[in-house]
Amino acid sequence: MNATERKVDARKGMGLDRGGFLTAAGLGALVLVAFLLMAAPGYAQTTAARTKVVGPYSYDMSKEVKINATVEKVVTNPPEGTLAGTHLLLQTSAGAVDASLGMLALKGKDAIAIEPGQHVQVTGEMKTVKNGDVFFARSIQVNGHLYILRNEHGVPMTHTRRDSSLKTGTEGGQL
Repeated sequence: MNATERKVDARKGMGLDRGGFLTAAGLGALVLVAFLLMAAPGYAQTTAARTKVVGPYSYDMSKEVKINATVEKVVTNPPEGTLAGTHLLLQTSAGAVDASLGMLALKGKDAIAIEPGQHVQVTGEMKTVKNGDVFFARSIQVNGHLYILRNEHGVPMTHTRRDSSLKTGTEGGQL
């Protein structure tokens, strides 16, 4: 056996011949791809959690205010071209406000019993939607009951009624 044959035999014994080298490289590449695929979803979720949704229907609690008002009109079928759902036309010390309560406020076992002339305290955020200003109500207090209409992200929810003897003080800004 000459020197060249001994080198070939030595490589075969260590699995470093042409086929063994390609198998090791292929296995290494497969492990790398699998690692990257498993790591990518974790990074994507972290990035998505930090992304803030913006737009006419987003909700920013830092802009949330409470308003004390008198109900002028309850609108259950708003005109075409306006925001769907129940609206209250409110009279405040600063003027008239169109408050959107969402689609479910007057429905279900805990439906809000509300009529013109009643005093309400509404917590929400003013937005410009469809060329008009609308107050997105997140909660409303009427007749000693607090109704939660949207979550902290502004997503409408089946409202929950909380019986309370809430203070009528103002938190946040005043409209």
